[in-house]
Amino acid sequence: MMSFLLGLWVSLRSASLADQASAATVISLLVAVVALVLAILGLLIPLLAICFSAWRYLSERRETSAREQFQLYHRIIAEISRGTDDGGVQHKLVSQLGKVCTTRFQSADFLTLGAHQP
Repeated sequence: MMSFLLGLWVSLRSASLADQASAATVISLLVAVVALVLAILGLLIPLLAICFSAWRYLSERRETSAREQFQLYHRIIAEISRGTDDGGVQHKLVSQLGKVCTTRFQSADFLTLGAHQP
C-alpha cells in the first residue's frame, strides 16, 4: 500500500495542476480508507480477545458444574445403596425415597461412567 502511495506521489510531481488536485483527492480518500480499516481492526482485535476469554470462562464453568453434579449424583446413589450417609447415620425410608426423587430429576448425562461431553 505504501509503495502504491509513493508511486502515486512521484507521478503527481510531474502532472499538471488539475491532475494534481484530483490525485490529491484520491490520495486523501485512500489514506482515509486505510485509517478506517486500522480503526476497525483496532476495535475488532480486543473484542475478539474478550469474546475468546468469555467463551473459555463459560466452558470451564460448564465443565466444573457438570463434574460437581456428576459427583453429587453418585454420592447420593452410594448413600441410597448403603442406607447410611458419610457419617454412618442410618437413613429412614423417607430419606431414601427423597434421594431417589432427587436423582430422578437429574439429567441422563450423569448416568454415564464419568464421561462428560462438553
